[in-house]
Amino acid sequence: MSGENDDGRDAASDAEVSVEGALAADVANTEDEELDFSPFDLPDEFGDAGGQIERVIGADGLPVVVAADTRNDIPPLSVKSLVCMGDTSLFVLRDMWGEIKATFERKDVDRSPLGLYRVPVALALKTLEACPRGIHEKPGAVLINSDGSKAADQPSRAEELLMRTTRGGMFGDGAWVPVEPIRPPCKHYARQQTQADFNPEVRVQLRVCTARRSTEGAFMGLRDLAMWACELRDPPRLECIDELDKFDEMKMKQGRNREAHSIFSGPEDNLGDDDDA
Repeated sequence: MSGENDDGRDAASDAEVSVEGALAADVANTEDEELDFSPFDLPDEFGDAGGQIERVIGADGLPVVVAADTRNDIPPLSVKSLVCMGDTSLFVLRDMWGEIKATFERKDVDRSPLGLYRVPVALALKTLEACPRGIHEKPGAVLINSDGSKAADQPSRAEELLMRTTRGGMFGDGAWVPVEPIRPPCKHYARQQTQADFNPEVRVQLRVCTARRSTEGAFMGLRDLAMWACELRDPPRLECIDELDKFDEMKMKQGRNREAHSIFSGPEDNLGDDDDA
């Protein structure tokens, strides 16, 4: 019979052949795209013309992405970029409220064998004597003898301030007064110096936060990380709290100004409007 093959199968038309060819080409293109896909082919927003993202092999043998230059690295290590660190550029005496009553230059501060910072009593009294009197500062205490009479030797204002700032007096034989850095280090901040992997001749300084742990129990590493503000800091810092509050205020403002759009259309589409009606 005309129009049929000898084996009984219908011959494919030219249109059917062209459709099958197009489908095969689409499948081949899709397979090529899947083979060419790489999670390391990042969008343009991850880099610019002057600093593109590159793929390198990490220390563990797996590929990682890095910037071509150092512009995207963490800031240089400083007391500003790592709030966990202490600032020992200046030392202070504080009262029970944390108010600074006296400041001392680093060159005038000694360190005890236990690592405590201290200044001579004479220097502390001289510095406190020049301290301006506060608005709410109470009169000095009056020492009374056992018979109720006023003692002849009364503490000076500086000695009174010193007793208040050191919370009960001085250490040892009374020759030293403990002071603290203008910003003490966080109690959760710890440093360790150890050897590099597979190279005992090279030393590596590790920095960790002992207040935060991973799911495996490891401390949070701070060696290659900036920490601008932290509420886990102990002792706390008012500037950290202010920085976090400012960020929260910014996010709340963005939330109040958020616009809701339909997930089925763009903001300029009008669903349900029929211009032809």
